[in-house]
Amino acid sequence: MLKTPYTALENIQNESYSPTWRPLGLDTHIGIGHGYDLSNPDYTYNHKDWRGRDWNNNYKRTTEMAETVYAQMVSFAKATGSKGTAANWSDIKSVVEQFAAVEASEQGGLNGATMEKKIKVLADWLNDPTFAWAQDKNSAGNGYTESAAVTNRADFLKNLKPDEFAGVMFK
Repeated sequence: MLKTPYTALENIQNESYSPTWRPLGLDTHIGIGHGYDLSNPDYTYNHKDWRGRDWNNNYKRTTEMAETVYAQMVSFAKATGSKGTAANWSDIKSVVEQFAAVEASEQGGLNGATMEKKIKVLADWLNDPTFAWAQDKNSAGNGYTESAAVTNRADFLKNLKPDEFAGVMFK
């Protein structure tokens, strides 16, 4: 399991962005975040930005973050007595890695690839007949049924208290 969960986006050196901006040595607390680095920290894949800088931590950071979130969600579900059943990390790790590696973004990615490529990774996995979450499968026994997934997610996370997870967006 991972030692330290990521709590914020990190810069090119893998250091968290400061919540303050210090022009002339003064704390401003105006929350610039990663604004000067544009979307580069948001990409799940390693790449060179338009200035030629190497963003070589994005893929590793993304996959580690996904594993950390998975572990925390499973731990939460067990602690609250959820009757939901989670797939093993080993069953979903490869699709998370494939998804993270696809060089695409909502803005068209650095190579012009749109999110359809990322979505296809997930869709192909969901439509795989060996997909482990049988309770979400549609009546044909493959793919997945959105309504079943919504119901299962609601049950699995029903005792979640968003106030205990400051800074996390749940919707």
